[in-house]
Order: sequence, then C-alpha cells, then structure tokens
Amino acid sequence: MNVSVSVQGQWSGAPRLVACNHISWLDILVLGSVMPIVFLSKEEIRHWPVIRRLADAGGTLYIQRGSIGAARHSINEISQAFERQQSVLFFPEGTTSEGHKVTRFYPALFTAAIDRQVPVQPVALRYPHPEGVNPAVPFIDKTWLSTSLWRILGCAEIRAEVHLGEVIDSGQMECRELANQAHDFVAQVVEGGN
Repeated sequence: MNVSVSVQGQWSGAPRLVACNHISWLDILVLGSVMPIVFLSKEEIRHWPVIRRLADAGGTLYIQRGSIGAARHSINEISQAFERQQSVLFFPEGTTSEGHKVTRFYPALFTAAIDRQVPVQPVALRYPHPEGVNPAVPFIDKTWLSTSLWRILGCAEIRAEVHLGEVIDSGQMECRELANQAHDFVAQVVEGGN
C-alpha cells in the first residue's frame, strides 16, 4: 500500500499495556508491523468478514463498548494476555480522529496494568503530510471502509511515524493519573509535530 514506516524510541518488551492515538484502520497494520502485540478492538469488527479473519488470526481481543461490564470483561482479557507474556495495544480515545489533536484518554482499561503491575508504553502515531496529516488516512464519521481503502491505495506514498514513549511504571498509580501521563506524551508528539 506504499506505506513507509519510521520508528523512534525503543520497544520495551512484553508484557506491556500500549496506549496509542487512533486515526485509521491503517494504524493496526502499521503498529502490528513494528511491535509484537495483540490489539483490543471494538466488538463490531467481528462482523466485518475479511477483517474479522485477520483480527482473529492476530489474537485480537474484543470490547463491547457501551455494555454493562464491558470494561471489567476487557480488563480480565488483557490480564490473561499479560499472563501469556503478551503486550496489548488499545486506543484509549475510544474512536478515530483526524490526527491533528489527541482527545481525552478514557482511564478504565489502564486498571489492567495497575492490577498486574505491568508497565504502560505510550505510543504516538502520525501520518505526516504537507497538509499536516495525510488527508487520505483518517477513517472518521460515516466513511465506508471501501472508500477509505481506495483513498489509501490511490496515494503514491503514505508516511507513517511511530513514536515509542518511555515506559511508565504503573505501580502506586491511579488509572486516571496513568491515562494522563500516557496522553501527555502522545499529545506532545501529535500536536507538536515532533
């Protein structure tokens, strides 16, 4: 798909809870190409025929957003992945964005790292372009997957930058504090353009 990926920072190894901003479905391909992780994705992915097979093959964990007990169920699944020495990546914004700003990080799932005393590694993802963010990449609003795919395939080149932040020790922290620290790193990179 003509995507060139550059990585800054160090991958710190498993198990880790990885918190990253979210711009597009393309994020999963980019991030999965540079670090050994399993993803936490929205339950709806299970109903996307081709994507579901790829997600299941990669060991994806699912969250049923908005349901009672969804966070607790996901925390348990993430904890089980940590026991298997796996790192889990999730998108704490809870949705995709245009990639210029980082919205609030929801703190609930950071509890998994605190409960298991597993470090958090913040990751900032950018798709730099003369317009700020490559306009073909964001998967927002009511965009159809097929439309997004054609936009991306129509690009001569897409640059992706993965910025791996310093690991944050989850010991003795509240989930909101942990979420805020991860958010601060991601926002500094995304909004500062560094």
